[in-house]
Amino acid sequence: MKKIIVNSVIVVLLVIQGSIHANAQSKSELEATVAKQKTTLDSMSTRLAALETMYSVTKDSLLGKDFDPSKFAGIVDSIMSSADSTTLSISQYQAKQKALTDTIATLKANNAALDKTVDNAVQIINMTSTNPMTREELEKGLDATRQELVEQLKQLKALLDAEILTQEEYDAKKALILSKW
Repeated sequence: MKKIIVNSVIVVLLVIQGSIHANAQSKSELEATVAKQKTTLDSMSTRLAALETMYSVTKDSLLGKDFDPSKFAGIVDSIMSSADSTTLSISQYQAKQKALTDTIATLKANNAALDKTVDNAVQIINMTSTNPMTREELEKGLDATRQELVEQLKQLKALLDAEILTQEEYDAKKALILSKW
């Protein structure tokens, strides 16, 4: 790549030099043109060094292999669009993570409130009952009661399916059972 650019610069300089001789310019004009050519050459050398650096970084760090320099713009566009989509994915991930964190915090707060309610219920039962209960005993009692209610609902549904009960009777008895839940 460097040879191509250097050869191109030499050809440009020779063409410019040929046109200078053809026009038979004065010595001061020639010196000004040479100074201008040196400035152009310095600028092109600086640009060449920058391009070589970009090529090396792209080859070594991004692609891991040689590539056609004429396709560099397309490669850069591809890398930039990938970076944009990755950034978008990260921001979407962060938004979801924040929502989940908020949900977890809400659930923890609700759980703590429910724990206090159960503890208060145990205290009330123990204050008003001659037979004190622990929290575990209360929860076991609730589970047993719920299992009984489920069995009652199953029996009720069987009666409806056997057409012993009407839909209205079933709905009324079901509401009564669920109110005990």
